[in-house]
Amino acid sequence: SNFFNNKTFKIFLSSDKKGVELAGALKNIYAISAGLSDGLGSKSNTKAMLLTRSLSEMTELFIKLNANPVTLLGLAGVGDLFATSSSSKSRNYSLGYYLGKNMSPKEALSEIGQVVEGVNTLKTVFNKKNELNLTMPIVDILYQIIFSEMDPKDCFANIFLESNNIDSKF
Repeated sequence: SNFFNNKTFKIFLSSDKKGVELAGALKNIYAISAGLSDGLGSKSNTKAMLLTRSLSEMTELFIKLNANPVTLLGLAGVGDLFATSSSSKSRNYSLGYYLGKNMSPKEALSEIGQVVEGVNTLKTVFNKKNELNLTMPIVDILYQIIFSEMDPKDCFANIFLESNNIDSKF
């Protein structure tokens, strides 16, 4: 790993291969929600709450799939989630942003013109969370918006209604 290290780039190691892979996939879903929040004109506190709830959902899935939830506290988790959820260069963030600006999923995907990984990941995670009987309101609402073309404004408001009032179960 030292071969790649320089003044602007450093490799960090992890023994949790499953967790790193899972975090890398899940962050794409939650970057869509961050873009949606910005597209709808939400304030920064709303986005912060949304990303915090995203980490909570990710943690529950990590535990059920026997990945180490501590991995979420590192670069593969919080680091990648934050970077992807705050960059207009992220295809996943951009999809959410365009949806928040009243584009249909088809129009938004066409505008991006490249694969948006979070869309297929969302399908997979939606099915897996149902199989595992997990409550993941952000996943549920994004699924409704993207695959059932529900109104993002109405659905986004429901994220707050469907979330429980417990800050963290862990």
